[in-house]
Formats: sequence, structure tokens, C-alpha cells
Amino acid sequence: LTPNTGDSKPVDGKVFFRNARSRMSYENFNLFLANIKKLNSHQQDREETLRNAQRLFGEANRDLFEEFKVMINRHP
Repeated sequence: LTPNTGDSKPVDGKVFFRNARSRMSYENFNLFLANIKKLNSHQQDREETLRNAQRLFGEANRDLFEEFKVMINRHP
């Protein structure tokens, strides 16, 4: 169990991806998925993945980017 540290709540991956798919354009969501695949196949590092994700989410979806940042840093 993880301790509850105030307002921060664990990010649910399924909910995150559902929200991202509904709020991002079709093209940007697919580019985002390709970005994750590159990370998983060791073709790019976390920093590059985060930079690309931030650009794809844009300012309108900054909250999604912050959730993604929490998720990506939670897994080694």
C-alpha cells in the first residue's frame, strides 16, 4: 500500500489512456502511442519521451501530461 500524501492520487493507467484518447486528436494520440513504443523498445530515453509527449499534449492537455509524467517516473 502506498501512503496517501495529500491531494495527489495514484494515476490509473486505463483511465489515463481513455481520457487521452478522448481529448487528443486521432493523429496526436497515435503519435503518442508510437512515442511510448519507442521508449519500450529502448529507441529513446525517458527525457526524449517526455519532451515528445509534452509537445503532443500541448497546453490544453497539460493535466494529462502531468499524469503521464507521474506514470512514466513510477516505472523503472
